[in-house]
Amino acid sequence: AASFFSVAVGQTILSIFMYFVLVQQSRMRDEIAKARNQFVALISHQLRAPMTQLRWMIEQLKGQPRLPKDVREQLESMEEIVRAENELVGDVLNVSRIERGILKLVLVNVPVRDVLSEAVKPLEKAADDKHVRLMMPEVKASLLVRVDREKTAEAIRNVVDNAIKYGPAHGAVTMG
Repeated sequence: AASFFSVAVGQTILSIFMYFVLVQQSRMRDEIAKARNQFVALISHQLRAPMTQLRWMIEQLKGQPRLPKDVREQLESMEEIVRAENELVGDVLNVSRIERGILKLVLVNVPVRDVLSEAVKPLEKAADDKHVRLMMPEVKASLLVRVDREKTAEAIRNVVDNAIKYGPAHGAVTMG
């Protein structure tokens, strides 16, 4: 009986130690997650502030009436880079918000055709410039999907934009 009691006490003490180790690890994970979130917020701010200033300066320079064509083209290229970097920072922030469970989704029933059109419309010029056909499926207006309209259109736009940028010229991007 004494050995059974010793084993039971030993297991209980071991369980108590394990409990405290797990609690400590949990606290450390929480502290690491908090530090990571603070880091993401700080880096995002540090990256966005100069990009905002760059975007403003580019807009001011593009507004000059006697700007040589090659300079205007370089400014447009710079403007595209700043826009892409700004989107990247936004994506990083969204991932962080998703991980923390604070990304607010506004779910609504919306026609699939409308979401696809909203996503693709801003990319038509880029597709035309590269001679890429954007091919959308025939979708009935009555086909609805329950999504966050803005975030879904943004996600689709990012995928199609990448397909245009990194796909071959004179090609096609097919959705559906």
